[in-house]
Amino acid sequence: MIRRTSRRHNVGTEQSLEPRVVMSATPMQVGINLDNVREYLPNWMFTDAFQHSRPWISHSYNTSTRQFSFNNSTPVAVDEQGWPTQLASWTNASGQRIEQRIGTLMFREINGQYPAGVYRAEWDGSGDVVFGMDAREISRGLTPEGHHFALLNVLPGNQGIYLGINSLNPADPIRDVHVWMPDHNGQSFAGQRWQPGADFSPFHPLFKERLEEFGILRFMQTMETNTSDIRSWTDRREVTDARQSSGQINSFANGLSVEYMVQLANELDADPWFNMPHMADDSYVSGFASYVREHLEPDRNVYVEWSNEIWNGAAGFEAAPWIASQLRLPENSGLTTWQYVARETARDFNLWTQAFGSQAGRVVRTVGGQAVNPWIAERIVENMNGRFDAITIAPYFGPSLAQRAAYTADTTVDQVLDDLRGNLVYATQSVLAHQRLADEYSRTLNRDIRVLAYEGGPHLNPTSPVHSNVLHQATKSPEMAELQRDYMQQINAGGLDSYVHYRFSDVDRPSQYGHFGVLTSPAQPLSEAHIYRELLDAADGTLFTDGPTLVTVNAADSLAFEAGRERAVFRFNRGGNLTQPLTVSYATSGTATSGSDFNALSGTVTFPANENTVYLPMIPVDDSLVEAQETVTIRLNPGAGYSLIGGTTGTATVSIVSNDLVTGAPTVSIVANDPVASEANRDPGVFVVSRANGDISRPLTVGLAYGYQTASAGDYDAISLRVDFAAGETTRTIVVRPVDDNLVENTENVILAINPNSALYRVGNPRATVNIIDNDTPLSVVSIAASDNSASESGRESGTFTVTRTGSSNGALTVGYSILGTAANGFDYDRISGTVTIPSGAL
Repeated sequence: MIRRTSRRHNVGTEQSLEPRVVMSATPMQVGINLDNVREYLPNWMFTDAFQHSRPWISHSYNTSTRQFSFNNSTPVAVDEQGWPTQLASWTNASGQRIEQRIGTLMFREINGQYPAGVYRAEWDGSGDVVFGMDAREISRGLTPEGHHFALLNVLPGNQGIYLGINSLNPADPIRDVHVWMPDHNGQSFAGQRWQPGADFSPFHPLFKERLEEFGILRFMQTMETNTSDIRSWTDRREVTDARQSSGQINSFANGLSVEYMVQLANELDADPWFNMPHMADDSYVSGFASYVREHLEPDRNVYVEWSNEIWNGAAGFEAAPWIASQLRLPENSGLTTWQYVARETARDFNLWTQAFGSQAGRVVRTVGGQAVNPWIAERIVENMNGRFDAITIAPYFGPSLAQRAAYTADTTVDQVLDDLRGNLVYATQSVLAHQRLADEYSRTLNRDIRVLAYEGGPHLNPTSPVHSNVLHQATKSPEMAELQRDYMQQINAGGLDSYVHYRFSDVDRPSQYGHFGVLTSPAQPLSEAHIYRELLDAADGTLFTDGPTLVTVNAADSLAFEAGRERAVFRFNRGGNLTQPLTVSYATSGTATSGSDFNALSGTVTFPANENTVYLPMIPVDDSLVEAQETVTIRLNPGAGYSLIGGTTGTATVSIVSNDLVTGAPTVSIVANDPVASEANRDPGVFVVSRANGDISRPLTVGLAYGYQTASAGDYDAISLRVDFAAGETTRTIVVRPVDDNLVENTENVILAINPNSALYRVGNPRATVNIIDNDTPLSVVSIAASDNSASESGRESGTFTVTRTGSSNGALTVGYSILGTAANGFDYDRISGTVTIPSGAL
């Protein structure tokens, strides 16, 4: 497997720079995000299809009328592994006997994208096991070992394979069910009951074949990270459980067992990427890490992340509201969101490094940020005390919100692709912004901090049903191959160390969530899998070595100081074929003067062969002039052997901070005299700006700037960022008066900082914070129940679900829901939409 390695890049003189070194043929390792294990996803992970099956579905069978109906209100009694232990029965109001029957589904609603042929089912126990939908029973009997078996002829359709249990003996219940897929290339899977250490693979050969080029496998969705219910090690998915699927309504979300994930990484010689559940305690994290250390092949590294997108408040991302609830606890009083996230992340990282002991260097501790907002990663890592190895982002490319808003039913695929082409550069800008932060910590910690993409690729989720189809068609377009290729070449030139695409598979249909899978099934013809082919070329390096050489420039250290002639640093990065040296030309500009304000720069940098990064110091001159900050800008020039991406990726600016002040310059500081504001009664917080230790006899104007705060302009009355001291005046106050809105929010902060760019004053305490406390009640809790759980085709008598909310009834509330069950939406019953709106004032 191709690997990219690097070493610490100390900055020396302009003539002796130590660049980042590429030890292999490709400068960017490529991986893939794997899918949830579900019956409605076409990834075919397992040779035993039952591992993908839906948790048991309860039905009611009326022995008098012989009517069969869905019945979610009667729970299914199961043992610790999830096998049914008994079926209920009761008498209805008409005196008729009702029997519970249960069933499950495999490969449901995936457009028949799964193998046809003869499937072999086996099970133990006494009872009536039946099959249906796309499966037709050919024969059944007993194996020499005493297992029941049935051979099934399967003609794939959208209904999938149904397995039902109409009756069972509680003294000998149905258990140990398997449904092995048809032979593949002469290889039979029947009878393979996998356990760790087995001499066969539990994974379908074609599934593995489609993954074998990827160097990283991220298991975020496979672990059900966003909705995980795991709290302790006892909550984990066991390899001996009835099935490995989870996450459906009323199902305990604990994802795939660690045994299977480590086995897959070992079989594919890939580095696994694990996401620790946000509620998991030390027993889970330590147990998980210890298993990985003991069973992952010794030449494999492991990426570790705490939860996933903890900043994401969208539906289905449960970490963000959970973090908000934790911040309301007394023991977390005073912590910001990012301090709490950093504390929990560091806690998990410590447990991993402890578990790995002398092998701790194999653990890559990743901190997840937000591509479009470097502030988030910055706030987290500043509270990590250096206990991390990489900053990770998701530099997707897609139409802007404004572009999507302009799309209509007449929008064409070509228009969407043109918009994507124009927006590619923003992904590289996100990489460069986070590369600046990584470079800062590389210098501080004296070791390499990497920038990784935990997700990426085209992001074409529709914001309106009107354009869902055109976005889906654009994603599938052959022209998307060129866009994906250009995108990866550009983010590689921005210095990205690893790229993990989102994601492996998706059903081929328009969706409100977008289409992200690179395959519609493992068997999809690769001639139709345009993005997937580009990923393969990137994984083996040919996408870069056969592509253009692209060059970017960045400010690795954006401040130089006259005092001590402390230098700023520019970072040049290239992507493409690195086997030859490359000289790149640049021009300088800015308010600083070459030769008098800083040592003159040569106008060229040279990349040695097999190196993709060069660092160029800018050394200031310590003059005696009183002057404001001055700037030095580098702009890349076009040249032979390389190309420029354009936009801000071709320019970078650093500043020189003077150490000379006017005579008698005072020291200016800012503090929070009243650091807490409350929405209740609009109780304000107060900043105090003061000057001392100098000449205060003259008027003085001090400029302020907002820091990286969580409050926005609408959260408090507008304040001035200019402070005017009258002659002899030493203090000025700034009042932060919060707006009492109706939004449920975490504690937010307002951060003010003194602008240091002045020769008229020194800076003492540079910044201060006022926190705004919310006074609104928590969000409503929404639940759903079957108020009439029986529907009949006779007379089209309908069943009814009731959605209720507890808490505030102010405002209308739209709730999304998933549609499950054996009946097909729009076929077995009138189509229902997937959303319901509770009017304002109603619960």
